[in-house]
Amino acid sequence: MFISEIFAQGFRCFEPVSPLQLKLTPGLNILVGPNDAGKSAIIDAVRYALWTRGDDYLRPDELDFYADAAGVRASEFTITCTFDALTPDEESRFLEWCTNERGKLRLHVCIRSTRRLSPGGGSIITTQHRAGKDGEGLPIDGEVREYLKATYLKPLRDAERELRAGRRSRLSRILGAMPQMGPESKPGAVGGKLTLLDTLKAADKDVRDNTAVRGIASNVNTDFLDKLSFADDPLVATLDLGAHGSFDQVLERFELYLNAKTGGGRVQRGLGYNNLLFMAAELLLLQSHPDQVPFLLIEEPEAHLHPQHQTLFMEVLSARAAVGAGEAQKQVQVLLTTHSPNWQRAQISRR
Repeated sequence: MFISEIFAQGFRCFEPVSPLQLKLTPGLNILVGPNDAGKSAIIDAVRYALWTRGDDYLRPDELDFYADAAGVRASEFTITCTFDALTPDEESRFLEWCTNERGKLRLHVCIRSTRRLSPGGGSIITTQHRAGKDGEGLPIDGEVREYLKATYLKPLRDAERELRAGRRSRLSRILGAMPQMGPESKPGAVGGKLTLLDTLKAADKDVRDNTAVRGIASNVNTDFLDKLSFADDPLVATLDLGAHGSFDQVLERFELYLNAKTGGGRVQRGLGYNNLLFMAAELLLLQSHPDQVPFLLIEEPEAHLHPQHQTLFMEVLSARAAVGAGEAQKQVQVLLTTHSPNWQRAQISRR
């Protein structure tokens, strides 16, 4: 299945009387236009309707409602993403939410947001996600939402920061979404090998059994805690790596970086190379969920990239978005916004 149409009415620059009705192809879709033409509004419309894999959570605010030349703001906006070409499995999965149109099942994912003035000033905004072209169907939630989530690459990415270790880092979110990395994986479930969590627990045990570590823990217990304990409430300490704790904290220690040209040493590379590495990690996230709709949103992929690297990245995306990409590399639908003349020429050459 793929998104065949994006409809937006009363959302940002799209007037209630003249809504956006954008048709998409299953493969690579490129939006080229000047600043403030509505490209980002289209990307955000999809993000509101489908949500994205990762840590970003969008909630409509007052500025998302269309305002006319006099500053009068609309009280409602509607966004609908329409999915076509459902496989038999997808038709079965989404049967309750699908609409039968002339014998063809279509899935409409609609978000309708309304605003009203609160007694104390400001606005009260309510939002509903439902199926149906006009949002008249069942609520969209749970497994359905997970299946439909898009992968999103935001503009002007701070790629180096995103790939560094840290609390709730983007890299930790990507790794946590990988099926083979998850803490609930069973031992030996990934290609007959131990999962990451299994390996960490084994390393934790080896550390606890280390002579020096055991000695320190023993000294703490015998020299201090034994003397500070009540008879019916003994205090016993253990010194280890803490791999049995929060798996998210373990993932937040990971970093992804580029090596030196020879050897495995870490080197400081430029913004462009780090940007390529970050986009590769995001594409890996998309590839790691074959059960979900492979839909990729990209804003300004040319950011920080030399024209030659723009061309190389364009070739990678085009190959992934090509019809018949193969089962190992499922065809990806891409919606991309750009100012780059390289992407403009690519769009013209594909016509």
